[in-house]
Amino acid sequence: MPESPSSERATRLRELIASRQSGHGLPRAFYQEQAVYEAEIDVFWRQGWLFAGHTCQIPKPGDYFVYQVDTDPILIVRDDDGTVRAMHNVCRHRGMVLCSEEAGHVGRIVCPYHQWTYSRSGELVSCRGMQDDIDKSQLGLLPVHVEEMAGLI
Repeated sequence: MPESPSSERATRLRELIASRQSGHGLPRAFYQEQAVYEAEIDVFWRQGWLFAGHTCQIPKPGDYFVYQVDTDPILIVRDDDGTVRAMHNVCRHRGMVLCSEEAGHVGRIVCPYHQWTYSRSGELVSCRGMQDDIDKSQLGLLPVHVEEMAGLI
């Protein structure tokens, strides 16, 4: 039975670590291998705090910027109450990227594919063409933990 991608990655990382010689620089593979890159993303980038930007980038409700973490586009937006929010910049319907510009201003967040519409705090407000009894409260944009401290996001 073939190994899963994660066990293949773990095997490759063990091999690379075993090839390291004390007192020498890291072998070239540490800088080029996909397995090392993926491990760094998982261990360092996805497990701790990341500086996304400054609050001055989004001074008014509806102002936003997009922050990319590997393949995950994150939307940082100031909502109608002035709160800084972060959410995945992907429509819950078909996975389309919502805000394609690096920064801008939105009244509502509208998917360019089927026009699913979200509030600036991420709630689904309109999903034209769907059944009437759809539970919109379960289909808002997926949040990302965000904090604001001394003007830093």
